[in-house]
Amino acid sequence: MRDSTGCCERRLVKLRTPNMVTVGKNIQLKTISKLLEVLEAFAGRSDLQRQKIIQKRKSMKASNVIKSLQQALISMYINEHIPERNLLNVTNMVKLFQKPIVFTYIKEYILERNALTLTNVVKLFQKAVINKIIKQHV
Repeated sequence: MRDSTGCCERRLVKLRTPNMVTVGKNIQLKTISKLLEVLEAFAGRSDLQRQKIIQKRKSMKASNVIKSLQQALISMYINEHIPERNLLNVTNMVKLFQKPIVFTYIKEYILERNALTLTNVVKLFQKAVINKIIKQHV
């Protein structure tokens, strides 16, 4: 059967399918190359320099990088300055981690008046979190 341009429908389907697959592969390659650039930038830096880089970017982008690594994140010191009234934003970042996280020190500066919401943050962690010292400044 022919359409208004005079081409067969079968030929149109055959031409479109490889192009869609090619576009999908190109998108995957671009995503992988971006991830490799981020990994190379992090490779030669200390923990303090990495922390400064992450603080400059949006929090969701930083957590997506960690999610794509699919490795255990072991940190000696994590300082989070969270000026949020809604703590669900904080717990959503933790839920994105796919492996157990081992912390030796966690210092959280949370501008929150109700102490119950701080305990809710700890309850909503879905993976194993081992803490030696938790310092909370309310």
